[in-house]
Amino acid sequence: MSDVLRLLRGRHLDPSQELLLSTVSGVASTKPALIKFFDREVPAVSIITTKSFQVTVNPGNREPVICETETGVFGNSVGLRNPGMEQALSELQRLRATYSFLSLLNVSLSANTIEDFITLVKAFDEVADLVELNFSCPHVSSGYGAAIGCDPTIAASYVQAIKEATRECTAPLFIKLTPNVEDIGLIARRAVEAGADGLVAINTVGPIVHIDPVSGTPILQNNLGGKGGLSGRAVYREALQAIKAIREAVGPDVPLIGMGGVFTAEEAAEMIEAGSDAV
Repeated sequence: MSDVLRLLRGRHLDPSQELLLSTVSGVASTKPALIKFFDREVPAVSIITTKSFQVTVNPGNREPVICETETGVFGNSVGLRNPGMEQALSELQRLRATYSFLSLLNVSLSANTIEDFITLVKAFDEVADLVELNFSCPHVSSGYGAAIGCDPTIAASYVQAIKEATRECTAPLFIKLTPNVEDIGLIARRAVEAGADGLVAINTVGPIVHIDPVSGTPILQNNLGGKGGLSGRAVYREALQAIKAIREAVGPDVPLIGMGGVFTAEEAAEMIEAGSDAV
């Protein structure tokens, strides 16, 4: 186990408690009530990740924002909908004050400037066991998400500046990577060299247009012509290859959370074998 994972296990958990390998993330775990549900009722979960929070409120895209084009294959274009830093932080502060976690809380953060990322990291440090910088959302406006994570130089410059400005913070800094690049291993290595404590991969693939088979029109409603990220069973093999490439690029000691199309215990085991520390 890496030093970062040991630190995470000891921050809020009983040091004797085993760090299991399962995670739950995204839309299902953004509200405090659902965070508590997964923490209390799903003992296999050891890391709970929030939806990405921004400095200001973001209404996101109009409904529908998610679709299932075939069994187990999903499209989404939520548009980083979130209540903003002030409300999200207040809710998580109340949750920390009134509830004792069994799991680690990973707070996902999104911004289009280094300064806003620094503000977010400093604000959520008191409630997070780890923070995750969203360098990977494929269907947001210019400057966000994959606009940062697709370029190794930009990604590294963000990580270095944010890390240097938040050295007093104690929550390890993880970077969520996009699969929509030629060399995800290169970007992973550059992020770690710049100071990232850990990595998360993958975010959704694309974006692509998800078509209603009856009407022949785009299902998702946004200013990208109906484009949205692709997730679920269709991306599993790509996710697995990304995990292998990242692990090969960064070596054995960098914490890596793997995800993307995992539906079975066998697939989770395969992703762990490929190099992820949690799935």
